Amino acid sequence: RRDWGNAACDPITGNVYYYGGGHATYQVNDVAIFAVGAKTWVHAAGDHNDYVPAVNWGGITMGYRGGMHAHHMRNQYVALDNRMYVSVGGGSKLNRYGNIERGRRPGPRWTWFYDADRGGVWRQQKVADIVKGKGDDGVWSGVHAASPDGRIFGFVGDRTSYYGSTYPNWYVSIYNIYTNKLEVRSVPKPFPMRVGECRPFCFVPDRNQIFYHEYAGRRGKPPAAHRTWVYDVKTNRFVDLKPKKLPPGQAATVEYLNDQRAVFAIINRKEPWVYSFEKNTWAPLPATGPIRYTAPYGQVVYSARYGVLVSPRPPTTIMRPDVGKVKWED
Repeated sequence: RRDWGNAACDPITGNVYYYGGGHATYQVNDVAIFAVGAKTWVHAAGDHNDYVPAVNWGGITMGYRGGMHAHHMRNQYVALDNRMYVSVGGGSKLNRYGNIERGRRPGPRWTWFYDADRGGVWRQQKVADIVKGKGDDGVWSGVHAASPDGRIFGFVGDRTSYYGSTYPNWYVSIYNIYTNKLEVRSVPKPFPMRVGECRPFCFVPDRNQIFYHEYAGRRGKPPAAHRTWVYDVKTNRFVDLKPKKLPPGQAATVEYLNDQRAVFAIINRKEPWVYSFEKNTWAPLPATGPIRYTAPYGQVVYSARYGVLVSPRPPTTIMRPDVGKVKWED
């Protein structure tokens, strides 16, 4: 049980990683891997960072041997080529607004990842090269989406206050695990407002874009912003898709269904919806059987290799989506 964690699917192997660090447990940092083809969980070598029995919120680092802080990672890990990355250049300092910003600490940068190929060990690697444009020195150490060609994307903006909903600046980082190089970009306006605790973004390989559904607002009140975007990697811009219909709420998570050119989403933490690039609209996805989600991030990932959605929430549930059964409104 990892209530505040998320799940990550390796786009190359199709396996699902489920990590126990951060808000997931605070006590045990083991990494569990679900082999989708074999329908089997493998609890690889992990590490305890708290006493046994746990003393509750006692763990801070990756393990008793030390390492970077494990807490407050939430949606901050991705799986790629038998590794699970939690940072691609971490470090922080206070900005002019008094907020902590990852990525601005001076000194060398390090990637931090869990290496399944080496029996399940935490490893660090010094970033070989960092490419930044003039003034591109924002918050750029996050890991939010992974591409099958070896790129890890992170994106976030400078906040005017700790719980501020608007960004004066927006940054995107692109780290290549094979060349060990990191690129930092400043994105011009327009771009999304800050959204709540959710994972409304995913990489779309055949379009070289990041899908991003924005729903900024509180329950029971009209949203301050309700839009569906894509971030185009080539042009470094956010594009408002302006779909014909929008889902009625926030997306806890979104996953690109590669073989169906559609995006699956969990709306309001319980309702399955899909977005069609071909039709440029949203519609509910009818489901046969129980659907299991875990708030606030949904903890559902899509294994393109096997064509199934996987929810690791006990009991593990596998769902095979069929967008062909969706009734699209004109």
